[in-house]
Amino acid sequence: MSRDVIIHSPLAEPVPLKELVESLVVDGERLSWRPDRIPGRPLDPWDEGDVAPGDDRDPAHQVTVSIARTRPSGQPSVLRSLAGPVPDEIRDRLLAGRTMYILAVPWSGNPRRERMLRALVTELARRADGVIVDTYDNRPYTAETYRPPLLDADDLPSEAESWT
Repeated sequence: MSRDVIIHSPLAEPVPLKELVESLVVDGERLSWRPDRIPGRPLDPWDEGDVAPGDDRDPAHQVTVSIARTRPSGQPSVLRSLAGPVPDEIRDRLLAGRTMYILAVPWSGNPRRERMLRALVTELARRADGVIVDTYDNRPYTAETYRPPLLDADDLPSEAESWT
């Protein structure tokens, strides 16, 4: 079973994940993108895959990313599923969703993976102009306000440290 972080984007085409992932460095290590596709088939921007630090193949250290098109008719159900009040700006952005990114991680507080998840989620949300919903608390976030709930309060990046 996994915990999902979902990014709802108004963009009709997906953000190129290979370029995004390979531009990120977390804990001094560049991230890598491994698409899950049929060998010999050209890379498709809608391919799902795994993100890991460097060449790490341990599933406990990876984030699995899936991408799906969304229909405007399905977006009101997203709003109904959220906890607490939703600001009008966030509501409008969720209703405009055309592409959904689902980032899945195991249910555990692995700090290294949570830092990788934060870097990946926030940069993807920035590039996709997306709204983030973490199934841990089912609340909406922006790239500027999101922080994985399983990270300690003192595990925030300092002003001198960049997650990208």
